[in-house]
Amino acid sequence: MKAVGRDAVERVYLKEGPKIWRALVAYSGDVDIANDAFAEALAQALARGDDLRTPERWIWKVSFRIAAGELGRRKRQVPFVDSEVVESPELALDLIRALRQITPQAARGRDPAALRGIHAG
Repeated sequence: MKAVGRDAVERVYLKEGPKIWRALVAYSGDVDIANDAFAEALAQALARGDDLRTPERWIWKVSFRIAAGELGRRKRQVPFVDSEVVESPELALDLIRALRQITPQAARGRDPAALRGIHAG
């Protein structure tokens, strides 16, 4: 990599880094995703070197693409349930039934009627 490419990436990191990171945290809601996405985008930018015409725009865009990919990956993952949290199979089944009753609208707080039945159980 030529010094020009490295210098351009360093300038973006110093000038825009805090803004990019805060935007990633706001977007993802997760500091770890923001850290990983920003670090990966910077690493990829350094690897590309002088091939980047506009390093600032490229790093912004790639950071958000990486964060979006990680959010999608996490959404598809099956959550781990700690055995200490679920004390009996009946509690686990009750939890599964309750979660199945929550519609996407209810989960976002837009359908409170769907949640009333869960609390009454």
